[in-house]
Amino acid sequence: MPTKPMVPTVFYLALGIFAAAAVWLRWEEAWKVAAGTSPPGAIVPPLLVAAVTVVGILLLLVFVRPTFSRVVLVLVAGLAAGSVAAWLALSQGAGVVRTLSHAPVSSVSVVPESEATHSRYGYRCRASLICEWGTTGQVWVSSDEPLETGRRYACVGRFETDEGDWAVSSRAQGVWGTVRVRHVMGSEPLDGPAGAFARLSQTAYDSLDPTSSDARAIAAACVCGRRSALRDRGVDKSVAACGVSHLVAVSGTHIAIVLSLVGGLLARSRMARPLRFGILLMAGGAFVVFCGAPASAVRALVMTMCAIGSDLLGRRNQSLAGLSVAASGMMLFDPCVTGQLGFCLSVVCVVALTTLSPYVGYAIDVAVPRPAFVVVPRKPRRRLRKASAELRRLLSASLTAQLATAPLTASTFGVLSLVGPLANLVVSAPFVVALQAALVSCLLAPVPPLHAAALVVVDVVGVPLAAALRMFASLPLAAIPVELDPVPIAVVVAAAAVALLVMWPRLAPVPLRCVLALVALVIAGVLARWCAFEPPGVTVLDVGQGDAILVRDGPDAVLVDTGPDDAVVRALARNHVYHLDAVVVTHLHDDHYGGLRELAGVVAVDEVYVARGVTSSGMGEAGEIMREACGHEPVELGLGDSLRVGGFDLTVVWPQASVDGHDNADSIMMDVEYHEGRHDMRALLTGDAERDECAHIAQAVGDIDFLKVGHHGSEVSITPEEARALDAEVAVASAGEGNKYGHPTDECVSILERSGALFFCTKDAGDVLVQPGEGGVVVSSSRGSPVL
Repeated sequence: MPTKPMVPTVFYLALGIFAAAAVWLRWEEAWKVAAGTSPPGAIVPPLLVAAVTVVGILLLLVFVRPTFSRVVLVLVAGLAAGSVAAWLALSQGAGVVRTLSHAPVSSVSVVPESEATHSRYGYRCRASLICEWGTTGQVWVSSDEPLETGRRYACVGRFETDEGDWAVSSRAQGVWGTVRVRHVMGSEPLDGPAGAFARLSQTAYDSLDPTSSDARAIAAACVCGRRSALRDRGVDKSVAACGVSHLVAVSGTHIAIVLSLVGGLLARSRMARPLRFGILLMAGGAFVVFCGAPASAVRALVMTMCAIGSDLLGRRNQSLAGLSVAASGMMLFDPCVTGQLGFCLSVVCVVALTTLSPYVGYAIDVAVPRPAFVVVPRKPRRRLRKASAELRRLLSASLTAQLATAPLTASTFGVLSLVGPLANLVVSAPFVVALQAALVSCLLAPVPPLHAAALVVVDVVGVPLAAALRMFASLPLAAIPVELDPVPIAVVVAAAAVALLVMWPRLAPVPLRCVLALVALVIAGVLARWCAFEPPGVTVLDVGQGDAILVRDGPDAVLVDTGPDDAVVRALARNHVYHLDAVVVTHLHDDHYGGLRELAGVVAVDEVYVARGVTSSGMGEAGEIMREACGHEPVELGLGDSLRVGGFDLTVVWPQASVDGHDNADSIMMDVEYHEGRHDMRALLTGDAERDECAHIAQAVGDIDFLKVGHHGSEVSITPEEARALDAEVAVASAGEGNKYGHPTDECVSILERSGALFFCTKDAGDVLVQPGEGGVVVSSSRGSPVL
């Protein structure tokens, strides 16, 4: 049984700083006070309540356990220091907003700090704004063309403050608004050390040729911190599904590998220890700057400095103490790192590994005793035992890290990797070799023959590594979409970790195996219920300003349209959908197929269907997205074609001729019928078809139970005559809150309600589920109880 770990007092200082900074930066009222839009007294009452609560809890702890006095004082000091640092950050951010609200964007220089990512809205990156008196702050930059790191841009554009949850998340990261670039007037390379490192990084990136293979794309992400090739080749989906993002994102692992390489070169030298340590720190610092100085890598470098300092002073190095000192310094210098995912993940991961990983390894040994290898000769037996111990150590570290970081990763990426522990065991060792070879190849770039030889090693190791990632990601239920509120999950995980550290119980094999078996049975039962025994129903998913309709019966599920973006992944997670038999794309508008790309690598899609004539008319980017989602060309559906989804029959009733799919009038309309015993239902799914198209089929379709309103409920969606002919009991429109089109319009809603339909819109009701019932349909929404 491992020794119970000690928690250093400085850890509570870091905890207090983090808690205070995280709360202040996310507190909307505090931001309004800093920005001058709310009186200072507005935050006094809740501050008093919070202060009294905190002081009461701390006094209670001191009274119950007097030995906590020092811990309480340090924690209070951390809370105070974090509050001051966060308030200064908010004040600086408010100054940035005031400056940019009155000064034109052309008066400042834009310096990109991160790679530009592409979406349907253009390119977005994080950038610093620099004026004549220095750096003013950081903003998001949205542009039609990507802006490159290592350059300074002069732009014409408009500054906007963000709103809602996005604004809160951005401010927590130290990003104070968005600059929408209309025109780039010019650019120039950065000068000084920053420009030199940027040029070196670009040279190394080009030398790896990351677009040529998955292996090179992984190498470029690890060495240069650039992930665009990973995204372009779709490897990022495999990385996320396998739970190995920590191997690709520049962090402590990469710093350790760099220092091991440099340390190996210096090991046989006769340099004094301080000089060797100085060279190591310079090498680590150069690599961090080279990669763009992500917060996770800076944290690892500061921890390394603490460790080296302890060694030089003859003090025992403790990882948790070093982490606490490093994190405290970074948070006080820039409290906005508490809102950056990389920093939070790296800190949580190190805390969990240093405190709980030995106990998890102990639990694995109790549940599955180590093999004795008694029939193996002595020398091979030692090697096998050593290899077995190393595998168990890697497994315990992987499980600990995944459990600790699950609240953050699952809520951020919407995916929970189930194959992560196994994937980490398989790919960790080849990953280290591939990274070392990639580092050496970059150093040898000026010597082409040696550079080429190092790249051969990258390919020899990296190609099987990338293939293994894709193989693991393709396994059934390798990763499942989830939608979690991170706060309660984080509280539960933290409470469980604290309870474990306090009790540190000794485990017995039989009870532990029984508990693990029970947990496995519960998880298997829940997954089986969600995957195979879901009752029949049609759900209009809340995906913002777009369409996504889920038709499901038991294990069979078809999605009609996918919405505009990754909202569809969260919607499917809410409804526990992990596999789709098919996706029907009604027509080639982005708000109906844009989310299809986000499904790749997250939700398995067997087929993609489009209207007859669409594949031969040129689908462009839409065709690439469809092929990426299902792995082959889409299949065409024509008038009268049907799809069977459990007890549902989906029959195409429009269009009646070949179309190119680019107009609303080209939308696939489907007559949906369900007849099982005494449960009946009939529905009409319309895509963006409007009243002119509906006029051709309304009389033929006749009386229905449920109408998915065409074109989001626009004023031309339906006529009174068509509404009476369809005579729907329920009508549902899919529209986003605050959309600029005014969907659904009052005219459309009035027409449907006068025809006797009960009207819903996803922006108000959330997901709307319509199920076949006896003598009518049963309707419920994700924001309320059953209503019909």
